[in-house]
Amino acid sequence: MKTFLAIGQTGVGKSSFINSTFGVSLAKTSDYEACTRVVEHYTYSTQLGNLRIVDTPGLGESTQAVDISYLNMIKDYVNYNHVDYYLYITPLNETRFRSTEISTLTLINQFLHDKIWQSAWLILTFAGKVPDNRKTETIDVRAGDIYRLVSSFHHFPYYFNGFNKVLVIDNCDPNWGKNWTTDLHPPSKLLME
Repeated sequence: MKTFLAIGQTGVGKSSFINSTFGVSLAKTSDYEACTRVVEHYTYSTQLGNLRIVDTPGLGESTQAVDISYLNMIKDYVNYNHVDYYLYITPLNETRFRSTEISTLTLINQFLHDKIWQSAWLILTFAGKVPDNRKTETIDVRAGDIYRLVSSFHHFPYYFNGFNKVLVIDNCDPNWGKNWTTDLHPPSKLLME
């Protein structure tokens, strides 16, 4: 069974990504408030085998002290030896690399083991909200900003050589990919590879 840990700011679609991946409503979602306040483990049997995704509380919603308590909770409840991949989830339709996201990534790097970036995937959500003619440029800018910041964190032996995979999805609209066929949706098959 492959295990994935999903982490990111609040409201970026971690829980809806899980639901989209499995094709069923497992994780609670809301348009109005953060739903995940504890570490949740979701295991689901797919045609390709069993998957486990660990959902984590959203960061960046409140104070740095709250984020630190959530990151400590993740450290307490997640066995890093059993995690195959770390999913950093962020919205593609965010037009600026905001200081809150920079702070979130910096805290993730400080509180979780440096080697997480060696097996990290970048998940860009809400891609359907970006016009097709701007999608490639937007992906390059968003992924580039995150890549440069994460690259600046690392020292021997955990140099960051890029994300293992970059998934571009719109986890709120299962039909969105018809006009942009290079996107990977649904991601469940890819997660099993």
